[in-house]
Amino acid sequence: MTIKSEDIVLRTPNGFFFLSRSVSDEERRLLSKAGAGHKVVGVPNAKVLEFWRSGAKVKALFGGNRAGKTESATIEVAWYLLADHPFRELKAPTRVRYLIPDYSMIEGVVKPKLLRYLSPAHLYGGSWEKAYNKRFHQLRLQNGSLLDFKTHLTPLLGLEGVSLHLVVIDEECDYEAYKSLIVRTMDTNGQVIITATPLKGLTWMWTEIKEKADGELIFVAHLTTEENRFLDEQGVQRVATLIDDPARFQGEFFDQRVFPYCTEALLIDEPIAGGTYYVGFDFGVNCPAVVVVVRLTDDGRVIVEDHKEWRNTGLSEVLDEAIVWLREQGYTNAGDLPIFIYDSALNGRDTTGYPPAWKFGEKGIASLPSTKKVAESIGVLNSLMRAHRLLFYDRVLHRAMRGMAYKHGKELPKKGDDAVDALRYAVYHLYATGLLRLNDEAEPASAPSPATVEDDDDFPSASAIIAERIRRRREVKQAQVGYGRWNFFGGEERL
Repeated sequence: MTIKSEDIVLRTPNGFFFLSRSVSDEERRLLSKAGAGHKVVGVPNAKVLEFWRSGAKVKALFGGNRAGKTESATIEVAWYLLADHPFRELKAPTRVRYLIPDYSMIEGVVKPKLLRYLSPAHLYGGSWEKAYNKRFHQLRLQNGSLLDFKTHLTPLLGLEGVSLHLVVIDEECDYEAYKSLIVRTMDTNGQVIITATPLKGLTWMWTEIKEKADGELIFVAHLTTEENRFLDEQGVQRVATLIDDPARFQGEFFDQRVFPYCTEALLIDEPIAGGTYYVGFDFGVNCPAVVVVVRLTDDGRVIVEDHKEWRNTGLSEVLDEAIVWLREQGYTNAGDLPIFIYDSALNGRDTTGYPPAWKFGEKGIASLPSTKKVAESIGVLNSLMRAHRLLFYDRVLHRAMRGMAYKHGKELPKKGDDAVDALRYAVYHLYATGLLRLNDEAEPASAPSPATVEDDDDFPSASAIIAERIRRRREVKQAQVGYGRWNFFGGEERL
């Protein structure tokens, strides 16, 4: 096999050739026969060569579909398995873990790519069929190295208990899985590789990887589909004409966060005195019951103090324990329990013919049902956070809110938001009853529009009018122990 000098982008002292063109099938056959398929590779993008050379603990390739991310990661997998790396000293045997969305990708995606760089002589038994264990999804090499496949659905305990030299994460996984995997490389000084098209928006890959990239501890390269010199340009343009999707072609991060203003600037440590406690309460049969404690200060700020969860516990038991916890933590108003703003679903009748919400009255807890206006309550939270009027002592809940992202447009995630729901209930109650106003801190002045130049009167907004009507309608009711349309101390009535 002959390589022209003009095709060589880089040649390393240990015999690796990086080419500006793709390697042909005939060349690959000859290289595989000589056991050198991993030593001659094409470079689809100059950024990929930087990626391979980087010795960072975490290396990420973000970009569009068909930009060369998976191929680039697979090549480095081969280098690690063979303990023959152009830019890193390795010693066989090595242990590599490949985290993929689904096991079907092994046969359809990973295997054909990996066999371009691993020859039969490298595999245990001389073939993929003998080297690969279908039961445990593991590939053994002749030198003792092991490639272990796991999926995004693997439980956390299934990811632990091993030492790894390299971890490859294909597409975005759960943040807890990422943390578990990076710890596996601690004793080997190994690396973690992430390849993903950011279709989920500004999730942990943005906050923990992209924003924290420094080139030394975390290396990030961004690839676009058009930059892959090995793709047919006309074919790319034809598909791009049919699908106008910047995430898939440019690999751009887009803001799908539910709470884009939930930043670290909202975290507080210093005590803020004064105010009144309120409790948001979310209860579910197959999901956790959550109590979130907020405090409305005298200057119109909302402090998220704390939260507590219960799992597989009945409503009556949860309320009993919540009462004890609130009093122990001192979350009371002059010795009285805060008013509970609960999930309005508890107003529905159960098998007894009464709504479960009657248990609040049984426990002596003043309470009111929450709003069903999900979008509006999210808007209130965002408005307060934007004005730095929603502050957090509770760092766990703050982290949960930062990680929430819409799916498929504006569809909210189905799991993991119980505490956030409880917070929405409490804060929106303060807004809807007029105890909290969003226009306390006005937006920066801008040039008046023609519609406002001639009219100097400051008319209230539609939302302000509605809020005032709700406040007047409820101000008498708040003195009672109400449960939506049920009031067990005064018969049945409607709000």
